[in-house]
Amino acid sequence: MTSKLSEELDLAIYERGYQSFLLKRRKKNPLFNNNLDSFHKALASDNPQEEIQSIDPQSLYYSIKNCSPETQIATLPLISKDQLTRLFDYDVWTDNSLNIKRVCSWLSLLKQSSATDMLRKFNQLEEEYRLAILSPLVQFITQEEFEKLGEQEQDTLFSLPGEEIFYKITTDDKEIQQTIQSIIETAMGTDMNYTISLLAHASYLSSIESEELIARFRRARMEEDGFVTYEESLGFFKPINTDHLIEKWKKESTNTSSLLTKKEDNFLETVIKHISRTDCTAFENIEKSMTQTMNALCSVSQIESSDLSNLETIYEYARGSINLALEFLSNKNIDIACEILKKEYTKSLFCFSASMYNDLRKHFIQNLEKFTNLPSNKLKDYLYKQKNGQILKWFDTNGLEYFGFERNETLKGLFNRFPVVPFPENTGEKLKFKVLSTLEDYEKLVSLVNTNSALLYLSFSSNTPLSKTTSLDKIIQNASIQAICGNEFKNDPIRQEQVEKINNMDQDLWQKSKTFLLSSINILLNKDQISEARESYVFSKYRNTPDNYVFLTVKEIENLLNEVQKIKTFEFDTLRNSHSLKD
Repeated sequence: MTSKLSEELDLAIYERGYQSFLLKRRKKNPLFNNNLDSFHKALASDNPQEEIQSIDPQSLYYSIKNCSPETQIATLPLISKDQLTRLFDYDVWTDNSLNIKRVCSWLSLLKQSSATDMLRKFNQLEEEYRLAILSPLVQFITQEEFEKLGEQEQDTLFSLPGEEIFYKITTDDKEIQQTIQSIIETAMGTDMNYTISLLAHASYLSSIESEELIARFRRARMEEDGFVTYEESLGFFKPINTDHLIEKWKKESTNTSSLLTKKEDNFLETVIKHISRTDCTAFENIEKSMTQTMNALCSVSQIESSDLSNLETIYEYARGSINLALEFLSNKNIDIACEILKKEYTKSLFCFSASMYNDLRKHFIQNLEKFTNLPSNKLKDYLYKQKNGQILKWFDTNGLEYFGFERNETLKGLFNRFPVVPFPENTGEKLKFKVLSTLEDYEKLVSLVNTNSALLYLSFSSNTPLSKTTSLDKIIQNASIQAICGNEFKNDPIRQEQVEKINNMDQDLWQKSKTFLLSSINILLNKDQISEARESYVFSKYRNTPDNYVFLTVKEIENLLNEVQKIKTFEFDTLRNSHSLKD
């Protein structure tokens, strides 16, 4: 039972995609940093209320969540009715249910400013919100009902002035009890008729109905901000036809701008900064579009809008994919990139990158089916249905013994819902990964697919099954024997007569062929293939041959093996004619 629960938990984590790997995080994430400066400037301005209320609700929420309690206390009385409603929408819900504990935490902060501020802001909430908060917590009791209660029960009640109307706070949580009591007592000092009406209404209204009503209103507002349903969020990962975007922008991206001067600069952030200095309206639209894209990804990852730590991770994934598409389409030309960001939805750019990832995944699955006996028939279906968690579980079950730990983990990174690549400076037992965010990262992923596809091909052609203990030298040696003996790579086992033929072969010829093959394959498998990958996939697929998936490593190794056979045929005939090869 425990094992089954553990498997289900692993699968759930894999499906969400953002917790599957140990990430090397960026030191600074623009999700919260971009707006903190303007937030603090607004607080320090001559008219802080006006400046604070000019900040969009979601940016303000992130800023408030990331500042000190003292700053929160100073800010909350200044926010508008809409900002307060959105703050509650984002923060006081868990699994689509109202979290009263969080509600009271915000009201307690307001109370530290003043009880009047707390009541004023509470009354600014929609009536449905107020009733949903109070209805499960208060019970309205008339004098007649009071007199029927036992003395012990009567002692738990609170009375309104005149002791003709009573109420009970139905929770044992001291913080919640004190907050609700403070709201009621402050309200009594302001408007007794309103207080009695509110208590009576909240007491007699079904707590379930009141919560369901405000939940519907909240969902509508959240959808406006991009928080779509799970099914809708899956659309962000659905492959699209990328040709129209390539045709539209690729022909213009011929020159590389000199604005990106530092290697560590993030291209997307550089472009956004450039737009912010030249076109304020476009900048605001881009930031809004970026936030809506990120919000949509929360649904597929099952992240609450109040989960700021994991929101940062999702934000990094989202910006990484958008940055990749922008680098590719603009060829890092700042001017073209600015035009792309102004005219294309960030969702389109995210989907463009998702399609690039999917091409790699499909190609590798084809190689798994072609070159291994692994039970990979379900992988295509999992990929089509976006069941990335099932694919990662497949690699856990089938890939570890076949590829070994490190290679298997890097392949899982390719199939993760949000692709990751190994961090260059991996040390220790646990592998660290980084969010795939640049063309260079993507080309490393292409190289990963090339290399592993080549290993699959070599393993298949030499009849040497891959495993975590099989050495590369053994695979190459067997492939050399197959090539030199002319098996034409049909996955036939090496026969005794072939071994005898090798033993009887001219040793200079054998060493020449073996050395040529060994060194060539090692170079292909171990060299930095970024420039090669760029020509073989990134640009050839999308610019010249959109339907022709070219992965040079497999092709080159196949050519090498064929070349060895040509050498063997020519030199064998020469040697035979000179009686150097024994019959």
